[in-house]
Amino acid sequence: MATKDEDPGRTRSFSPTAAEMKRRMKEQTENLTRQTAAQLGKINDFGNRLLGKDDDAMAQLREKVEHKDDFHDKRRRCITNPDRAQETLGPYARLEIVIQAARNLQPRDSWTGVQTLDPCVGVFVDDIKLESPSDHTLVVRATTSPLWQHNMAIDVVCPMSFVRLQVYDDQITTKLEQGFVEFCIGDIPYETSIAGWMELRFQDNLKNDSLKRYSSHCAMREDELGIYSNDVGALVTQASESKIKSNVSSTVTAKELKARKRIGERALLKTRTMMHSCTHSCVRGSSSSSPVGAEHDRGNAGELYVQMRLVKCVNERSSMFALALDPPPAKNYGDYVLQEDAEAGTVRRSLDLQKCMDVVTDMRIRLGEDFLFCLYYYFWYVCAWRSVWISGPVFFLVLLCSYHMYYMTIVWPGIFAGMLFLNSWENLRKNMTRGGWNAMITEDGFKRVAAWKKTGEMFNYLKRIVENDLNGSVSDVAKLRVLASKVARDGYPLVTLDELRKMLKKETGVITFDAKADSGFTAGDKVTVDERQMATVLRAVSATQLEVVYDEHLAVEDEAKLKDARKGAEKDKTELDRSAEEKKRLLGTKKGIPVEVSRVRRRKIVQFYQSWLLPSSISNIIMDVMVQADTIQNSSLLPLIELLTDIVCWKRRKCIALGICSFCAILCALFVHTELTYEHEMNDEVPKHTSDNKDEVEETVAWMTISLLRNLDNIFYLGVVFACFVFPARWFVSVRSILKIAGRVGSMKRSAPQIWPFFREDAQLQSTFDQLMPQSEWSPFKDIVGQASLPMPDFDKLRQQMAGIKGMAGFKLPDLTHPSNKPADKTDRPT
Repeated sequence: MATKDEDPGRTRSFSPTAAEMKRRMKEQTENLTRQTAAQLGKINDFGNRLLGKDDDAMAQLREKVEHKDDFHDKRRRCITNPDRAQETLGPYARLEIVIQAARNLQPRDSWTGVQTLDPCVGVFVDDIKLESPSDHTLVVRATTSPLWQHNMAIDVVCPMSFVRLQVYDDQITTKLEQGFVEFCIGDIPYETSIAGWMELRFQDNLKNDSLKRYSSHCAMREDELGIYSNDVGALVTQASESKIKSNVSSTVTAKELKARKRIGERALLKTRTMMHSCTHSCVRGSSSSSPVGAEHDRGNAGELYVQMRLVKCVNERSSMFALALDPPPAKNYGDYVLQEDAEAGTVRRSLDLQKCMDVVTDMRIRLGEDFLFCLYYYFWYVCAWRSVWISGPVFFLVLLCSYHMYYMTIVWPGIFAGMLFLNSWENLRKNMTRGGWNAMITEDGFKRVAAWKKTGEMFNYLKRIVENDLNGSVSDVAKLRVLASKVARDGYPLVTLDELRKMLKKETGVITFDAKADSGFTAGDKVTVDERQMATVLRAVSATQLEVVYDEHLAVEDEAKLKDARKGAEKDKTELDRSAEEKKRLLGTKKGIPVEVSRVRRRKIVQFYQSWLLPSSISNIIMDVMVQADTIQNSSLLPLIELLTDIVCWKRRKCIALGICSFCAILCALFVHTELTYEHEMNDEVPKHTSDNKDEVEETVAWMTISLLRNLDNIFYLGVVFACFVFPARWFVSVRSILKIAGRVGSMKRSAPQIWPFFREDAQLQSTFDQLMPQSEWSPFKDIVGQASLPMPDFDKLRQQMAGIKGMAGFKLPDLTHPSNKPADKTDRPT
């Protein structure tokens, strides 16, 4: 019973016993211990992530994830799923590499005049850097001729993978890239030792993708390109005449060689410091054959002595499965220009916005104006009945196809032959294919646009005149459209083109003009000739004539002039040492192509040069556009379109055009004869047995031909179904893989190093390297640096041994006390 002072609604509380207190304290202690352990675990994980270490559980998990299947056991995966096989299978071969030494490396910038660096070499496979400690060499202090003798092995899964040997300058806070050389494993023969000097390319050549870089280097060495040579066209011819080609080589253009040449010129000026500029002429004057002078007048970033051998890890039969594998998509480094910052005294990499503008303009001209718009105007000319004599017969023949659909296969060859024959008349062809979007900015082009009797076409033409001819921009579209409606009447212009230009120049409220709109052309101006060929003005010969240098795609009428100019160009190869002023003077004497000023138009210029200030998102978009446009430019699409254009327009391919026209006409006549024979057979009341054998054969052929023509739609439908449901099928992947293996077995020729112009053998030096202690004997000491109780290699003895060997005195050994040569767990430095 509750007492008087107690509240009957409250529960009576009792004091906890000693056992209860002990239990509660134990629970609180355990909770605190768990929380502390969790916090310590988080701190430990953070520290491990910061130091790049993994605990045992994470290491086991990482090993489980990164484990790859044995190639021989799972080789059938190369056939059934080649993409996954490339990612999950172990190596089918191993590339054994010994990076022996380097010489004449490009030194770092120095204001003191001391040209040196701390070199080391890293390895990339398919643009992925190998991070294992054994996959990069030690660092050698203060030398341009290091000696490494570094042994390593690269696992090979895809036979067409690319390997890049990257030379770094190991500085205090980072490693600067100094030069590189790359090669394709698919060109290396099996079980063959290759040893020699490999030319290092300037780091600024790390552009585009590995295929383009490798093809360019296989076509021409850096030092053979010649930093003072102007005859790049002869170099392209020399590169194209090579009989032995790589398995992955592509065409090398003059533009690529010119870009490499400019990079070499910049690298030469970059290595000439203030002190060297004062002493260089004295050194060259005293001894023209001095190795110091030869090193300064470099044409490359140095040379790397490499010994390699490709060894199979599986039998011959299993290794053939690897031919079905392709490496991952190559990383595209894009294209950029080097811009000097005078205030900071540095050179920045910037996106080549001018090249991006030129590429887009070239694509617009070649793919848009000369192809798509021509097709648009051609069909619109016929469909709009601009000419009754053309549209009438075409309409009647197309209407005839509604009687029997298979008549299309009879009618269309005839229509195509007739239209191709009409294209041989240039005046008629231009009337059918030229309008406001693509007509030439000439008096003749102005009249053809007016003949369309459309204000929209005239507006587009005036807009092109403002932007491409007058170097302005339209600020009031509505007023310009009103002006376009007044300059022509009844299909004829009311003013001439010169009068139209004067009218547009007065419309300052409609058009905003550039500062150079009325100025003359000067040297260096970027222009277009005949609105198609991109060029650069070399000099002004007179008020009516200029000399230009074409960028690419020379006009046919100017090719002969260019050859004469090349023959007349004087080349001075005796003196390799020239100052910047002398170099500019020599480059200024090269000959251009004379053209009339009336044929020249200014090119659109990008005024924003600090592209490195752009946000990453915009830079990536520009990079993607350049990559896609460059892919289209270097594909077979544009050459195919140009070939078809030449045939259809009867340009330089008149025999082919005449042959196609005749073939289509004959084919149409045969189909008509076959149809008449078939109809006669179907309607003939005479019994078959009364006809002779000749008529019977003719009727049988007619029946088979008409049956085939009637089933063309079924064949087309079958092809669409096959493309949609068979090509993507999993089982068809195996068919493609087998065909790929068969093709590569018959076509792959492992011809290295004969196809490598950047490779030179040196048997005497190789025998010298064999006398030295290889680095495999040093490797245990790399992990014990700093422990005084353990011995270190006797480098003094090794240096004495090198000094006694001819040709080895100039090389320098690694320094194991260098911070980068210490174990990774003691000194972690960014790469």
